[in-house]
Amino acid sequence: ELSEIYYTLNSKRNGINAHLLLDYVTKKRDWTNDIPNLLSCIDAYIESRKDELESGLISKITFGRFKIRRSNTAEFLTRKYKTLYLPLVQLQPIICTEYKTFLKTQKKYGKEVINKDLGFMKRVLRFAVMNGWTERNVFESYKAE
Repeated sequence: ELSEIYYTLNSKRNGINAHLLLDYVTKKRDWTNDIPNLLSCIDAYIESRKDELESGLISKITFGRFKIRRSNTAEFLTRKYKTLYLPLVQLQPIICTEYKTFLKTQKKYGKEVINKDLGFMKRVLRFAVMNGWTERNVFESYKAE
């Protein structure tokens, strides 16, 4: 818990001071909402696609897969990074390989599903760049096998 607090608060701030930590611990203010992170970005992306679901442009099955991919990402973050709050500014290109390995070894997915999941992450990060939450898309250079 303490390492997650430190990791989250330190990610976009110029260090942590006693007042910032006290505000967080006493729940006066939850600073995690101020820091764009991968899961909140996925949530926003999924929310942005609800109109397409309602209008029939995407199927319920496809929309359901978005939620499964979000769940897979949460599991990956918990296993690999020991947190659900991985700030977008801290994403490195190696995460593509790490996530791909996770999907292959832990979820036992085949190439086609892995490529679709990585394509989803590419679209999510493109959405984040478009909204100004991050300056780069670490999944952009990923090429499907």
